[in-house]
Amino acid sequence: MSSFPSELWMHVFEELDSPRDLAAVVRTNKRFQALGERVLYRNVIWTNPRTFVKNYHFLADNPALHTVPRSLTLGISQMYNHIDRIEQINRARGVIQPTGETTTIPRSSRSSDVRVLEEVGIVSPIEFLASEHLAEIIYNQSARFINLKELNFVGMVLPDTFYSFVHHFPALEKLRIEDCTPPIRPVPTSLHPKDLPITELTILGLRGRRDLRELRSFAEGQQLRIIRFDWTCYIYKHFCEPPNPVPSPHIHTIDAKFPTQKSWQSHISEPHDQLINPFVEFLGKCPRVTNLRIRNHLPWLRLPQSALRNLTFYQGPLTTVGSVVSGSRPIKRLDIKDASGSLAALEKAFRDIDAGGVGEGLEGLSIYLGWWDDEILYATLHHFKKLKSLELMYKEGDPTEETVLGMGAHFFGEMRDLASVRVFKVAPAGWDDVGSLADRLSARGYPHRSIQLALGELVVADTPFARDADDESDFDQANYAGGPSSASACRFEAEPEEMTLKELINAWNRYCPALREVQLQAGYVWRRAGEGDEWAQRKVEVRPVAPRRGAAVRLSGEGWFEGA
Repeated sequence: MSSFPSELWMHVFEELDSPRDLAAVVRTNKRFQALGERVLYRNVIWTNPRTFVKNYHFLADNPALHTVPRSLTLGISQMYNHIDRIEQINRARGVIQPTGETTTIPRSSRSSDVRVLEEVGIVSPIEFLASEHLAEIIYNQSARFINLKELNFVGMVLPDTFYSFVHHFPALEKLRIEDCTPPIRPVPTSLHPKDLPITELTILGLRGRRDLRELRSFAEGQQLRIIRFDWTCYIYKHFCEPPNPVPSPHIHTIDAKFPTQKSWQSHISEPHDQLINPFVEFLGKCPRVTNLRIRNHLPWLRLPQSALRNLTFYQGPLTTVGSVVSGSRPIKRLDIKDASGSLAALEKAFRDIDAGGVGEGLEGLSIYLGWWDDEILYATLHHFKKLKSLELMYKEGDPTEETVLGMGAHFFGEMRDLASVRVFKVAPAGWDDVGSLADRLSARGYPHRSIQLALGELVVADTPFARDADDESDFDQANYAGGPSSASACRFEAEPEEMTLKELINAWNRYCPALREVQLQAGYVWRRAGEGDEWAQRKVEVRPVAPRRGAAVRLSGEGWFEGA
């Protein structure tokens, strides 16, 4: 083992999934300790002040490790005066000192509302805060990680020094701010976000009612390639208001999450002037965009012919497809996600795709609708016989048994280039809806006003906790790693169902020689290497994404984005 190259040992250690296993390796001998520690501390996560106090001394006493971390996730909020005015931390129970001592935070006048929430199982996601001294230690230690490439702020109140702190990392490529409250008392700085070296910016789920101009200005970074944002921080507005700064000329991916359809109808007045026109204006300023995702709902979209001339991948609701596919854009992959969309709207979108000249060059098509209809298959076959990949997902209903048995001969066999087929039901794992929460509270005898107070942060439309059933954030976490639902109308136990599916897919071989991948069940996919190869079932590989504070770990099939 002594002759085994250190570089290969490093690769072996990087393949260990569990930090606990890696920690055991580090304790084996001095050589493994020196190598394993460089892997163990490559991704640093500090989201609990009590855990930080126990562990940070090791890094402080080993300065040689300060150049090792490449990714840092912070989720520790600082204690403030009058925290009852700061929604994200107003239910915290204690303050952690650098010594590890915990100081109890007295209950505010909202204690009765807190009791209501705790009784129905809604516990404050932030239980402990860092004292001012401990917060200073956290950020001083973080600033020593000079080789950081990825910096994440998740589920916390951003520090007052945030706008200068992010400039400590000359190699920073990715900046993510998710489920955070903007700085309470931001410290002024002469440093400008446009000078940051970041190539990827994500801002999602901002909390509070503070001015967002400073956070939006991070989109001025001149090296940016990828921008993700949602309705809590409309980044594009920054480029449509005086002094009208110019976005990075290198942006190739825009991932924009708008409100759900219910929120548009209830809470957004004059959407054309407030949201849609500025968004279209922004898209016109990004000529190199090749990938565009519009999540949730957008009532309409009217793109000028000159916008998005290089677009090759598009995801969005049915209401936007007609405008996007017009103008001779070279779209190769189209992803339609519209849980409230109808079959008639889908057929209209298909006609628009044909009229726009996109259908002939389309290689990949993915559709997600709320209800299955066999006509979806007929319409897809009629318009797109040259597809290489097809994905049809739905929430309710099932194909008829006759349709399932005839998929290979009557549909997929007619698409001679088709290599990948996915047809399955998904059941997004959403949050409890407000009605069910209110019912649980009412059953305990709480009056209606108490319910309103207790659920205040959960039901307002512009907070990240207000999730409608068609919110795509939950769709992204659930589908590919879903449960045992299947496109087959038959229902069997696990092993018999596996054999039945294999027999069904084997029957397609004579009609679909180019087919290499089939998914008829959420969470499992069948693959073969060549035309004469055996089909083998595999679990769909999912990539864990760092969870928001208080949310379940998100597992996504494609993640927030996979480039076309």
